[in-house]
Amino acid sequence: MPIFRIKRTANDDISSPEGFRMAYEFYSGKLFGLCIKRVGQAEIAQDIVQEVFKSLWEKRHTLKVEGSLENYLITATKYKLIDHYRKARQNQLVELQGTELLKDNSLEENLVFEDVKQKALRTIRHVPSKAREVFLLSRNHGMTNKQIALQLSISEKTVEYHMSKALKLMRQQLR
Repeated sequence: MPIFRIKRTANDDISSPEGFRMAYEFYSGKLFGLCIKRVGQAEIAQDIVQEVFKSLWEKRHTLKVEGSLENYLITATKYKLIDHYRKARQNQLVELQGTELLKDNSLEENLVFEDVKQKALRTIRHVPSKAREVFLLSRNHGMTNKQIALQLSISEKTVEYHMSKALKLMRQQLR
């Protein structure tokens, strides 16, 4: 059974739901093909086609189409594609600027961190040996007070004493 397509003209009535539905069924595939060639992603292409027809429906009572409806829809689709690329470009620039800011901040933060780290290493040299040993086991090796006490054969209270002594001396030196 052959399928006949009626060529739509500018005189078609798109202001009625039935006329709009017929226009959508007739042109949406062609507009989708146009979009998919340009954007390469079906979801985005479908969104653009939907936006074109949404705009057409919203303007249906005031719209004056000169020429064919097909030409109008193709032109509207091209403008929606331009908008899509413009928005994508803006998002890309914003993202790039954000990345640059993060890089700038992370570089600065890394420099500050390295500076503080170097000062802390210089300062730890001035802490008495037992307090230094307890501090390094805690901070560098992630050991708990109980683990340090067992390893050094001292009480947990002694570990706490040496830790507080090391921290106090380092705070004074780092000021």
